[in-house]
Parts: sequence; C-alpha cells; structure tokens
Amino acid sequence: MSEPSQPFPLPPGPPSGPSELAPAIDQLRRTKPWVRFMAILGFCMAALIVLVGLSMLFMGSLMEGVGPLGGIAMGTFYLLMSLVYVFPCLALNRYASAIQGLIAAGPDAAGPAGLTVALDEQRRFWRMIGLISIAMVCLYALVLAIAVAVGIAAALLGAARS
Repeated sequence: MSEPSQPFPLPPGPPSGPSELAPAIDQLRRTKPWVRFMAILGFCMAALIVLVGLSMLFMGSLMEGVGPLGGIAMGTFYLLMSLVYVFPCLALNRYASAIQGLIAAGPDAAGPAGLTVALDEQRRFWRMIGLISIAMVCLYALVLAIAVAVGIAAALLGAARS
C-alpha cells in the first residue's frame, strides 16, 4: 500500500541556529513602534473615556430630562467602556515590551525562546480581541432583540387601545 501524498508541501523544520531568526526579529523590530503607538493611543482614549464618564457622573444631575439616575447610569457605562480599552492596551504594551527584550538580547542570545515569548504575547492580545468581539456581538444581538420585543409590545398595546 502506498503512502498518501501530502496535499501541500511540509514547512521546513525549525531554524537550526539563532542567526536564522534574525529576519523574523527584524520584522518584529519594525513592528514594535506601531504596537507601542497603538497601546499608548488606546491608553489615551481610555483616559478620555474615564473623564467623560466622571463628568457624566458628576454633571448628569444637571442635565434636563436625564436626571441623576440617568447621569449615574451613563457615567457608569462610560467607565465600564474604558475597561474595554485598557485591557487590550495592556496586552499590546506587554507585546511591545517582549519585542524590546528580544531586540535587546539579540538573535544569538534570545534564540527561539525569546521569539516564542514575543509571539505568545501577540497571541494573547488577539485572543482577547476575539473574546471582546464575541461579547460585543452578543451584546448587540441582545439589545436588538430587546428593541424588537419592546417595539412589538408597544405596537400590540397601541392596537389593543384602539
């Protein structure tokens, strides 16, 4: 019996030496400033959202038609949304720091272990983004279902009153 052929060629084996990692480390070195920039930008956005949330908490009672409970609810919502920004930014910052450590050690000292640490931080970031995306899609679906149910209930009540 003959062995089945591979549908695609197998990738080459692991690098035989740290110097073969130099091109991958160079690509990460070129990526690091953008990773760090996005982390800092995200922290700035989170801080801005916190300021908006705090202003909603303290000034919500002054807004006509909203009242103190509406201001508290809106402020709390903004403060919770700032957390959605902070955690991915922390992950991006850890990723940039892992790249920095890899660059500082150099390909000969860091070897595959340093590259693995940096790529694991990247994996953690994308896993977190995926989980947040799933949660947001579920939240949007829930809000949509509630809005449709409220609309149907309002239409049925309006029809019953006529």
